[in-house]
Amino acid sequence: MLESIKIFDSVYTITAFDNKKAVNPLNSEENTLGYVDYNEKTIRIFASPSTKETEKTLLHEVLHILIRELRITEIQEDERAENIIDLLALGIITIITDNKLTVTEENSG
Repeated sequence: MLESIKIFDSVYTITAFDNKKAVNPLNSEENTLGYVDYNEKTIRIFASPSTKETEKTLLHEVLHILIRELRITEIQEDERAENIIDLLALGIITIITDNKLTVTEENSG
């Protein structure tokens, strides 16, 4: 899995946790699959036994960042935002998986 991801001018560090309660540092009682700290530039996700589920969670959090960075207020302010983002993430991951598309990392060294 990626250790970091560049989104526009920011690099977000990605950390995976084995316990859902460790994902959200603001609420350890919540069973959270993913969390973004925009100030610290970190993405925290639950490392699901299913690779596809983990990838969907990462994509879900990346979509949150994109929506914020692109100032798509129609989604940000919609009470159904979590559901909309989840459906988009599922759709994109399904397309990637069904078509065996891959993303490769380029090393600059």
